[in-house]
Amino acid sequence: MKQVIAAALAVFMASPVVGQEQCGVRTELTAWLSEEYGETMQAAGIMPSGSVFETWANVETGTFTVLLTEGATSCMVIAGNGFARVDEDPAPQGERM
Repeated sequence: MKQVIAAALAVFMASPVVGQEQCGVRTELTAWLSEEYGETMQAAGIMPSGSVFETWANVETGTFTVLLTEGATSCMVIAGNGFARVDEDPAPQGERM
């Protein structure tokens, strides 16, 4: 599963964002996402570089935003519609997904 996620992230990170990448103070960007789109943090992880990868989404409307954060600065990497939460049991140990 981690390999699938890593591959998907590589594609998204290599894809250009419509317009220019928008960066700013994390607290301001996340407040804007909450107020403007009703998005809340759905997932987060620490990348090998130490940057934090966050997925914000509104599960009712399906909007989502992916942020990449270093220190107090976040950049919106990609945003879109059609977010869906997937709750799957992980593969049994030893099985590949």
